[in-house]
Amino acid sequence: MASGVLVCAYGRPGNWLAFSLDDGRSWVGHTCFYGGRSTGYMVPEEVAPNRVLVVWDQIRYDDTGTEVAGEVGTWFTIRRR
Repeated sequence: MASGVLVCAYGRPGNWLAFSLDDGRSWVGHTCFYGGRSTGYMVPEEVAPNRVLVVWDQIRYDDTGTEVAGEVGTWFTIRRR
């Protein structure tokens, strides 16, 4: 991010974010933001100062029992302390 914070998205189980303030030598603030079914693939993108959009997939079943995936996203405000 412009602030120097590195954001890492990882999953399985759950979808998580972690943050580094020292160029990736250590990671803090591990946060699970989605615990449902997902492939675990996510894309975080800084869309404004201190604002990250994360897009990922959710796997669910339709009325016929067929597994379907849909993309969703959410925003996070991340400020360096």
